[in-house]
Amino acid sequence: MDSRLRLLRLTAIGVTPNTWAQVFAIALCCPIAWSQDVSMPSCASNPPTPSYVVTVRGFPAERLYIHPTHPGLCSGADDTRCKPNAYVISGDRLTVSESCANWSFASFSGKTKVTGWVATGHLPRIDLPVGTEAEPQLAEAVSKSANPACLEAETILNQQLLTGHGDLPSALADTESLSELPAGVGPGGQTWSGSESDVQIHGHALKAVGYGSGGTCNDNSMELWTPDFKSRITVAGSNVNGADDGGYSSETVVKLAGQPYFAHMTRSARSVTLIGLHKDLSSNAICHVTELPTRREVIKSATDSAVCDAVLANHVEGAPMDDIEPFDLSPEALRLGDGSVDRFSNTRGPLRVISRGRIDIENNGSLRDVAMLDFENGVDTAGCGHDVDTRVPIILNADGMPSPKSTFNNKILEDAGAGEDTRLFRFHGSSYYETRSHLDADGEITHRVWKFTTSGRVKICEFIPVQYRANDVH
Repeated sequence: MDSRLRLLRLTAIGVTPNTWAQVFAIALCCPIAWSQDVSMPSCASNPPTPSYVVTVRGFPAERLYIHPTHPGLCSGADDTRCKPNAYVISGDRLTVSESCANWSFASFSGKTKVTGWVATGHLPRIDLPVGTEAEPQLAEAVSKSANPACLEAETILNQQLLTGHGDLPSALADTESLSELPAGVGPGGQTWSGSESDVQIHGHALKAVGYGSGGTCNDNSMELWTPDFKSRITVAGSNVNGADDGGYSSETVVKLAGQPYFAHMTRSARSVTLIGLHKDLSSNAICHVTELPTRREVIKSATDSAVCDAVLANHVEGAPMDDIEPFDLSPEALRLGDGSVDRFSNTRGPLRVISRGRIDIENNGSLRDVAMLDFENGVDTAGCGHDVDTRVPIILNADGMPSPKSTFNNKILEDAGAGEDTRLFRFHGSSYYETRSHLDADGEITHRVWKFTTSGRVKICEFIPVQYRANDVH
């Protein structure tokens, strides 16, 4: 059998009939996961021709199951036509069609060709221009800067990722708050958080004035002026002199390698541009110090090193969770108790069940019916780059609905992060929950592994999935 075509044959993969029954037991006990839809579009029975080549997304070795029949056409939980007969994993390349009622018809070619339906939600979007979802550049591929100040900034910022402490050293002195900005300073209109500092630039005594401006996607800007505020110093690439990063930034003056530099920081992209300030007070960008994903992540903390090492080496087993025809739940349907619906007051869009399985999620020797719940967790952030997709496991009753007033469900929803990819996996007989924040999310980029118990969840691993790299501006 072609090793890249992972056919689900019991004799081929060494799964016993009893184990196989457990893998799909949830489909047998929960009839609302599969239901005949008389309004299914014609594409469900007459599959469109796959024409878009995509790379399967997800965690390393995460499975994407291939169903021989569109799940919306199956007549019930015992309809064998919809049980997956193959799977691909993250990183594999598929040729897929446009979505047909949440599923895409796919073709995978190895030594053997297989076709079938895969969950559209696990695929990259095919309606975006070519190149929009290019693979992110890795930190290891960036040419090292030759500038000592840039290398010092890179070292300090990477240490901050590891310890959570340490900022770039400031070149500002005697900072005072301002109730209003000096005449001529600022963009006009409403500003806030004004401050005035002294700063020495190659023997020139100057004033540095900082202020915030803008709406939700605000900027914290800094301007350099002569002490009498009669002349502003032009700083190439600063907010007031035409920064082109789209806003949502902050600025200051730092001291690196013994010299002052103007630092322009884009918070959403987590990038610092160091701008050289010269003796004649001219300026130019020296380097960009940018946070990028790494090929090999660093373990920041571990309570079980074997698990953490296995995750990094991709030596873990995917939990038996099967993609299903998505269906919506109301917050009330979660049955979490009085007042619990209020926590979803800022949720945009529906709560949606997207996959199901049967696993020992609380690691107490008891198999439970589990579903993955997907929703947008947060208020509208006015286009500031926030990513609020959230995906969490919840425990179900035998009827396929959330368990009433479940302590597990309450806790997992309280702790749910925003902008995370999520999966369940197994290692040495135990179940684990892995979360990885999206690279384009605001704030700290995290990758963590948790273990559930009957008393709550425990953090097992925390990784640093990014590193800062400085590259020179030419």
